[in-house]
Amino acid sequence: MSKRKHHERTRAQESSSAIERMYITMRHLFNRGFYKPMGVSGETLRESLLLLRPEIYGSVSDEKAELEGLLYVIDRLPDGIEQCSFINLTSDEGYANSHFKAIIPPKRRRNCYRIDEEQMNIEVTRGRSEIYDILTHLTFLFIESHKISKRIIIDEQGSTTRDWIKLEKAVLSAQKLSQKEREVAITHTANILGRTFEELTNAHQKFTTKAKPDRLLHIIYWLGKLAIEEVINNNKRTVTFSPVLRERLGHHLHGEIWADHIKDTLLKHNLLKRPLHIISANMHSVMNSIFAPIALKTEIGKKNIFEIYERLSQSQSDDLRNKVTKMALQQGMIYIKDTSGTNIDVQIFDSEKIDFSKLDLDINSSIEDSEKPVLFVMDYAFGEQAYETMDELLKPFKVNGEQVHLNVDSISIMGKAGILEGGKGDIMIPSAHIFEGTADNYPFQNELSKSSLDNQGVAVCEGTMITVLGTSLQNKEILKFFYNSTWNVIGLEMEGAHYQKAIQAAARVRGSINSDVKVRYAYYASDNPLETGSTLASGGLGTSGVKPTYLITRTILQQIFN
Repeated sequence: MSKRKHHERTRAQESSSAIERMYITMRHLFNRGFYKPMGVSGETLRESLLLLRPEIYGSVSDEKAELEGLLYVIDRLPDGIEQCSFINLTSDEGYANSHFKAIIPPKRRRNCYRIDEEQMNIEVTRGRSEIYDILTHLTFLFIESHKISKRIIIDEQGSTTRDWIKLEKAVLSAQKLSQKEREVAITHTANILGRTFEELTNAHQKFTTKAKPDRLLHIIYWLGKLAIEEVINNNKRTVTFSPVLRERLGHHLHGEIWADHIKDTLLKHNLLKRPLHIISANMHSVMNSIFAPIALKTEIGKKNIFEIYERLSQSQSDDLRNKVTKMALQQGMIYIKDTSGTNIDVQIFDSEKIDFSKLDLDINSSIEDSEKPVLFVMDYAFGEQAYETMDELLKPFKVNGEQVHLNVDSISIMGKAGILEGGKGDIMIPSAHIFEGTADNYPFQNELSKSSLDNQGVAVCEGTMITVLGTSLQNKEILKFFYNSTWNVIGLEMEGAHYQKAIQAAARVRGSINSDVKVRYAYYASDNPLETGSTLASGGLGTSGVKPTYLITRTILQQIFN
């Protein structure tokens, strides 16, 4: 066996055990109730992250600052987090009804509240995966902040470099910076971060928002300032987990409220006994696939329906989207906005109320009315939350003291995932999910197959998929190992094994749903992390995600109705 092969394997094994260590450490710190990320208690997390060097955090272990990774993390944490030395993870504890204004990160659905100058509360209602996600991002942020402080502190008394003094002056100035002043500040900041003026100017643009034109400078300043406080005055930043969160976690509290509300709604509309098809997807593709041809007849004309889907997905197409939603509501769509804290909205479609003659799907609409399917579309879950919500949803429901089992015909899961064999926009059809860090595997009979999606202008591959603990923890070595091992992994995502665990338990063990329930899984690729070297951080899909999304959705609908 060649030396190189041996080295590659050990690097993959090293990475794999680093992920496992992070996972165990995070659970331990959670049970302990608090920790100081840059103190002794946070050491294992920091060391594991530096050993792992995930693709997404690029040069986290170098001297110079990692700007791409910083943007990725900042988009997933609440605005102002860099100024807070106390970060408190809480359950839903009633802040929504207070004067505190919810801060929602652009790329994660979660409510955060700035309590005072020093404290940020982050509400965790989606289970453990969310805690891992937040702690990993915070660890990265704090490692970066100490890299900044190392470059600006000159002596033990805490004297700082001229660059730092100039940056501080620019950030704290009451006036808006002129272009000249901004470029001067960028020059000093680039020096502090060990980056070129050009690199920093480009990064500065990516961070800019209307409200905060100099957001990057402010973030760097506060990260550095709090790190200096830690080093010189030993004021360590602290992450705490509220007692209520620690008591509630793992009890499916939010999932149960969510599922009961849904079953109540089905009962109220007399749909509880009808054949139910559960689809985990986004909130637009099923609605648009059914109602766009009816609502947008004039707009479609001679156009290809996929062009219409593309227009519907553009941010400026509000009027078109409203037309489709209005038509859907007229033809019996029930929309349930989430109030349980799961952050999973729901749409229910009663196919009895839909005029099938106007659809452009090949559908057999001659089904008896009592047998007409009900479509239940739920928004994406987050990691382990998929188990909680699906598990609660599939449990029987008490009506007047007797247990009513849901008549679930099929469960379809679609979403986006990182691909290892192919590129952005391709479709992956899994035949099994394996859970990362274990050999736990969930094979299933997938109703979707390569042949049902082939020859439609999108590449399709079939094989095993891996359900990872967190997308931001993967690095090239691990991905190569997955890809080249006998597991034949074609892609990675975060929910598959969790969904399948709940479905299998309900169908095969608990007997709460039909044992021969049909399952469908399909994912479209948001990125190929082996090629781009960034795990799910290579930027949005833009319109390249439209075709695969709708191809999967239409195939699922055709299978349900035929």
